[in-house]
Amino acid sequence: MDTKLTLKLNSKAIKDAKDFAKRNHISLSRIVEELFFALAERPDKDESQYTPIVRELSGVLSTDAAIGYKAEYRKHLEEKYK
Repeated sequence: MDTKLTLKLNSKAIKDAKDFAKRNHISLSRIVEELFFALAERPDKDESQYTPIVRELSGVLSTDAAIGYKAEYRKHLEEKYK
């Protein structure tokens, strides 16, 4: 059963969403519906503290690169503030 939903959104967000929908041959209703289904199926992790960009980039770095970043940054700060 379909039900009508009214949303109040930023006009740029609406324009961008319409452009996206047109390029991908999909309706805005379908995009929102798929988003709602995806949100409902998400595991209950507490990722709400992270911004969407951080969540998107999670896992991009290899484990080796992620491990060494603190040591490199510490070295940088020690040299900077000598």
